[in-house]
Amino acid sequence: MEQKHGGKMTIYEYSFENTKPSYLKDKTARLPYPDAISKIDEANLQTIAREVGGDYIHMTSPSDVSQVINKLNSQVVYTSADGTTELFQDTYYFFAIPLFAILLYVLIDIKRNY
Repeated sequence: MEQKHGGKMTIYEYSFENTKPSYLKDKTARLPYPDAISKIDEANLQTIAREVGGDYIHMTSPSDVSQVINKLNSQVVYTSADGTTELFQDTYYFFAIPLFAILLYVLIDIKRNY
């Protein structure tokens, strides 16, 4: 059987009897249903990326991923008011202070009621 671009799509079934993998079937074909083959719709993916304000990047090998990550890392830079450059900015304390206040209130309320 000729396999076009894509691959078989495995179905994960949790059963003690079934030990071999099963694949999604193409129910648009004639019986017996052949295994379905995944197909990429690049035009649709490009449209979705454009609508959400992103870029569509078609990758054909694992090395493409590292190139994209390096490109993204070079674009994400935070510069503080004193001119130093950081790759991230700590913001946990915005949430830690109210959380501490709530915890303190609960502890005081528990102590008062018991």
